[in-house]
Amino acid sequence: MFQFNLMSDTSLGSGVLEAKQHITTTQFYRLIESENYGSDLNGIAIVLMCREENSMFKQRLRFSKKEKVLYMDIMLDYDKFSILSHKQRISEICRVLLTEIPLIVKKYKFKDFDLDLFINKLNYWFESNNYIEE
Repeated sequence: MFQFNLMSDTSLGSGVLEAKQHITTTQFYRLIESENYGSDLNGIAIVLMCREENSMFKQRLRFSKKEKVLYMDIMLDYDKFSILSHKQRISEICRVLLTEIPLIVKKYKFKDFDLDLFINKLNYWFESNNYIEE
């Protein structure tokens, strides 16, 4: 069974934690984890990183061959997120996930992982819940 985990490591004023919790309901995880995307990847774990500029964090990317899990940090701009509304934060997180996940997954050149299906599932959830603003 495929496992998807979306976590956050954020400064309090960013509002990212609250926005992430709004997106990741139990139904969200059921939808994403209900598919078999291929045998090369059993899961993706993402940490949304949104810290003040003086925090010296670098993006971490790691693929565990034993677990077949891809771990990634997605870096978010603290100054930008701290001034957005809750709804705008949700929308921006969705856009960033749809943009960054494919770029990172493609670096690993998995032979048997249906990235398009995975992204389409995410996009379906975001659109059906009106999370992406124009």
